Amino acid sequence: MAAIRKLSGAKGEAAPRPYIAVLVLIIMLLSFFLPESIMAEEYVSTDINYYKFDGLTILKPMITLNKDLSLNTSILLRVTLDNIETQTTTVDAVSGATKTTTSTSNTKDEDNRKNLTFGVTHAISLYKIDVGYDYSREKDYTSQTPSIQLSRDFFERNTTLAIGYSHNFDNVMGKYMSKAQDKDVNNYSISITQFISPITVAQIGYTYSHAAGYLGTGSRKVALSGGGESDEYLPDSRKRDAVGVRLAQYIPLPFLPPPIGGGEGGGAVHLIYRWYRDDWWIKSNTYGIQYYQYVGENTYIRLEYRYYAQDKAFFYKDSYAGSEQFITSSNIYSELHSHLYGVKLVHYLKSPNISTEVKYERYRQSTGLDGDIFMFGVKYHF
Repeated sequence: MAAIRKLSGAKGEAAPRPYIAVLVLIIMLLSFFLPESIMAEEYVSTDINYYKFDGLTILKPMITLNKDLSLNTSILLRVTLDNIETQTTTVDAVSGATKTTTSTSNTKDEDNRKNLTFGVTHAISLYKIDVGYDYSREKDYTSQTPSIQLSRDFFERNTTLAIGYSHNFDNVMGKYMSKAQDKDVNNYSISITQFISPITVAQIGYTYSHAAGYLGTGSRKVALSGGGESDEYLPDSRKRDAVGVRLAQYIPLPFLPPPIGGGEGGGAVHLIYRWYRDDWWIKSNTYGIQYYQYVGENTYIRLEYRYYAQDKAFFYKDSYAGSEQFITSSNIYSELHSHLYGVKLVHYLKSPNISTEVKYERYRQSTGLDGDIFMFGVKYHF
């Protein structure tokens, strides 16, 4: 569940005017990763995402409602409808919109994924609890995920500790499977967010997950070195660890136009790092940087770059004889690296209370997979 948050200064104190621009940037630019704190932002939004990769096209419209029920309770409701079209056998992209890939045939395949997310957030003094439920369905995959997160503020709300748990109840019925099989995943998380100074925020988090059951797609075949083909066989258990670190720093630039709310003009830089490993021997490192810059009183731009590199799984090979215990045709288990470049523009209308945004991202993977991602969104603030 993606939550919307706002931050304030120390409890019972008004924020000094020189830091108004800092707080505006934190509210609008850091809210997507900080643990829930003071109040929910009330809005309804609609977004359209379009993914165009080699052999893969996804059209993804989404509607989100976030509404306060009281001073201490808010709800979130999101509906997503994906239209997914695959045409070649080379597609192994992880888009977040589908868990399937193409078969060995070269025919066009279409699918529609329906996703519903519902969440309730309730605050009690310095505590906040989030309870959520996510349901998604496509023709060969169904997933249900209840989740809960508890967070608490410390030290005049300058430090937030959050712990969370979710469980995936998944059901797989790939085109080459004779019957549906289950997959269960337990997910645990803990994070600490800290205001280091009025213009610097840091976060560190740890996640652990254990997946068990059928971990393939049921929609892939593996060409054998001696001719013929085989079903894909993967281990029936996977344990994963990940540590993520994020640092956000406001950069005052007085010669630039001031943002909404006044104060000095400026920007913000986010530095991102994530370390990952699993018991399939895959280890990865992700490095990212984002830069936010106001280009007018009501408009800001975000530039982004991300680099990802991973080792291969212990069972991955360029070719298989067919006698191996585990075999796969998916290069997402191979050694690879990728680059993502992105730019986003957000504009706030003074009246009515509407913001619009457009985004473009370019993705390149060492396996030869390239793609473009486009997004357009409109948000109305109550």
